[in-house]
Amino acid sequence: MLANWLPQADILGHPNTVAFISHCGQAGSQEAIYHGVPVLAIPLIIDQIILAAKMENKGVAIQLKYDELTMEAVKTALDMLITPRYGYKERMRQLSAIFRDTPQSSADKIVYWTNYILKHGGSHLTPISKELTTIEYYLIDVLACIIVMPLVLLWLTKMLVCMMWGKRKK
Repeated sequence: MLANWLPQADILGHPNTVAFISHCGQAGSQEAIYHGVPVLAIPLIIDQIILAAKMENKGVAIQLKYDELTMEAVKTALDMLITPRYGYKERMRQLSAIFRDTPQSSADKIVYWTNYILKHGGSHLTPISKELTTIEYYLIDVLACIIVMPLVLLWLTKMLVCMMWGKRKK
């Protein structure tokens, strides 16, 4: 089946989904973990490579390099992911249970914090950065030092060199 877009989270949540071929982006990796689906990782750039390596180290993914892909490598990796004796599905189910285990649901958190603000107000939650001046907030003074100091040193060096060359010519 070919399509421009498919509901990835719904597909990963389907009970018949046994593996996920992914570039290991942040959202897709979290969805795979949430739904307990082992991953065949084919990362392309830095953050994807890091996530793929982490998942591989946890034993929930197999990583293949994009430039070394072959039909045989993909078939072998998928066979390993779906074969119970290798334990990829079980480890991913354990990771999923850890990932889902929270003391409060999102809805409960929203209700709690809404009631908290209604009861106590929120002025004490205002970040101190709101009180900083523009110069302090954007570290303009620090940037000025970083830019001005090398320029001053360069100017002093130039002056010293000019003074030394001027004395040598006499």
